[in-house]
Amino acid sequence: MSKSVYPPVAQLNGFRDHGKVRRIIAEDPEWSLALVPPLSKLCLQNIVDNFEEKQTIEELLPAHKDYVLGRLPTSLPLQVTANLIHDPGYWRRCCLQRWPQCDVSQYGHSWKRMFFERHLENLVELFVPDVTPPQTILELVPLCRDYVRRLDVSQLLPPIKEPRMPGRERRGEERQEEEEEEEEGEDVSDAASDAGPSMDHFDFGLLLDRLSHLEELRLVYGVRGCGMNFEWNLFEFTLRDCESLGKALKSCQTLKVLRLHQSKVDDERCRILARHLLDHPSLRELDLSHNLIGDRGARAICKLLTRSRLEGLDLYDNEIRGPGAQAIAHALSRSATLRTLNLRLNRLGDEGGQAIGQALLTNRTLRRLHLGANEMGEPCAAVLAQMLGRNDALTSINLSCNGLGTDGGKMLEEGMSRNTGVTECDVRLTELDEESESFIGQVVRTNQGRAREQLAPENANANGDYKKDERVVDDSRTDSGIDSYRSMLKDADGSCGGPGDADLGGDADLGGGGAVDERLDSAYGSSSLTVDSLADIVDGCRVSTAEEEDGEAAMAPPQTGLSEQEEHFLTTITEDGDTILHLAIIHEDEHFADQLIQWFPKDVLDIQNNLYQTPLHLATYLSLPSTVQSLVDKGASLALQDRDGNTPLHVACQHGWVDCAISMTQGISPSKLEPVLETQNWKGLTCLHVATLNGHHQIVKLLMKKGADLNIQEGTSGKTALHLAVEQHDVHLVALLLKSADVDAAMFNGCTPLHLAVGRQDAAVANLLCQADADKMVRNTENETPLDLADGNDDVSVAWLSSC
Repeated sequence: MSKSVYPPVAQLNGFRDHGKVRRIIAEDPEWSLALVPPLSKLCLQNIVDNFEEKQTIEELLPAHKDYVLGRLPTSLPLQVTANLIHDPGYWRRCCLQRWPQCDVSQYGHSWKRMFFERHLENLVELFVPDVTPPQTILELVPLCRDYVRRLDVSQLLPPIKEPRMPGRERRGEERQEEEEEEEEGEDVSDAASDAGPSMDHFDFGLLLDRLSHLEELRLVYGVRGCGMNFEWNLFEFTLRDCESLGKALKSCQTLKVLRLHQSKVDDERCRILARHLLDHPSLRELDLSHNLIGDRGARAICKLLTRSRLEGLDLYDNEIRGPGAQAIAHALSRSATLRTLNLRLNRLGDEGGQAIGQALLTNRTLRRLHLGANEMGEPCAAVLAQMLGRNDALTSINLSCNGLGTDGGKMLEEGMSRNTGVTECDVRLTELDEESESFIGQVVRTNQGRAREQLAPENANANGDYKKDERVVDDSRTDSGIDSYRSMLKDADGSCGGPGDADLGGDADLGGGGAVDERLDSAYGSSSLTVDSLADIVDGCRVSTAEEEDGEAAMAPPQTGLSEQEEHFLTTITEDGDTILHLAIIHEDEHFADQLIQWFPKDVLDIQNNLYQTPLHLATYLSLPSTVQSLVDKGASLALQDRDGNTPLHVACQHGWVDCAISMTQGISPSKLEPVLETQNWKGLTCLHVATLNGHHQIVKLLMKKGADLNIQEGTSGKTALHLAVEQHDVHLVALLLKSADVDAAMFNGCTPLHLAVGRQDAAVANLLCQADADKMVRNTENETPLDLADGNDDVSVAWLSSC
């Protein structure tokens, strides 16, 4: 080591005790001994300074690109950044600079979506008609339409009224107007009496049809925080507003949820909205709570229910009475899609409550019903009790704050004694006696236990916990494929002469004699039928005769027509959602599975079972690389996600199946593979994150070779793959990722990989990071640097000294 030309401070002062040297910390965290920064950093800083004039980003190396993106100012015009910058770190800085409270989980863990949705909401909320030019919003639409999924507009400003003239001049004008009115007479219309500045708000027709991905819209026609400037017309939802909103909603073909709260929506306005929403292709939930809707409006909603696919209707806190409830009940008896109905805080009375109860005697789709605080009494309780005794589809009912009385409670008690479906029943403040309330509560708890038991087999299948010799005796947990096979073989003629009932363990064996029922389902690790028994069934049908041929003919579909039983065999979907291809893969019959892959069209290959698993998911889980390759070659989707959000590539990364991962990635164009590599499961993890957490180095190398983004952040805390490798104390994986990863990438709390390594006292990993020029002075949100965390840790300090 070369000696410094400057003597140590201790020698200058004649101080000889080297064990008590003062430590000097620079106040400027960017301070460095380097007098001249490297040329590369000067160039990158120049790119940052001139980014608005010249956008140089795609040509940079990954590390340089991260450097530039981390230093770009958030004040850049959206015309420059919207469609060019996709880095979540940049948009996170933009969000945090504008809004102190940012919950990215409410926006699909997308900072860019959060920014554009909230930015557009602010523009609409501050839009002043006749003052704000519409172009301010229209210019933003092309930039944000791909990212806006939901709009929550909490206020809409009215036009600014002209100031009143002061003093004598104003009185003169008023006197002149009065004289003109006397001359014209008093038979003026209501519209003329409201003459003056229009109170119409922002026209959503300018916006909604241009937002091609909008799914949810929440509106409030009112003004927040008006204080002493309060006027009733600040909360006016005009007829012109209603008409323009209705047309805009009709043009927004992707809208799924509409919430219009606290906007004085009366019968007339409700009818206008309902007329425009008829036959809407995608609307699933309508919320008109806290308005003024009466019986005429309820009749309009009745028509909407019969001409839509609504699944949720919320009319909480309106003015609906008996006739309106009867109209809704009529629609409810005909609706096959509505699952949730909230009529709380209306005035249905016994007439309306009885109508709803009678409708539910035949309706089998509604799951949740809220009738709280509706002035219902004992007559209504009688009908509801009858309904509860016959309707097992309803799972939640709320009757709170109704005077049902003691006799009504007895009737409800009798109805609930025959009910097996209700798992939530609220009868608080209904004047029921304690005995009835206790009995109803006991029935609810019994139903809850029954529901948990019915869900237990599904959860056990999902975790692969079913034992092979476990008997299934509950009728609700019947065999998911054996019956269909048995009936096919039993009814088949000589052209489909399969194995006898004895081969399947016929009815006599299934009933006793020590025979074992085995489930056909898609659960990982389930036993199902044995491979031999499945092969016997296949060999018994003509669809398997192609196996005897050689060459390409062996994989070709049969030329002769299939019998009805054989077609049923190939096309039946079990109660678990499995096709015959799912079952062939579960039993690891690769030859038969390959035949089915060649016979079936591409769409069939992507059918998902009840656990949202495709055949490719199952083939990957069971490590069948040849079947995986056949599915990929036939065009099976790599992007479909199971119920945990995992793609087939996630499954391969989790279990370390390198051959399956290679089969899914080789020969795939980068443009098709990139979205798969960036897909996050419901835990926010990409394939690279999963492979890193499980320590599968070969798969990590493969993903890096295929262009996986090493700096993408997982959705919960913002960790990159390098953060995860540091947490796993995997030195070799850290060294591998450092070849291309950003060594100073920050989590949502500002911690870099070096923060984590020092905090975990991992000197080896800290040494690697220091050798990769990790910044020791970067601060997290707690204002701590890695140097602060290393204070007192001799191992890490030695590692740093050896790396410097």
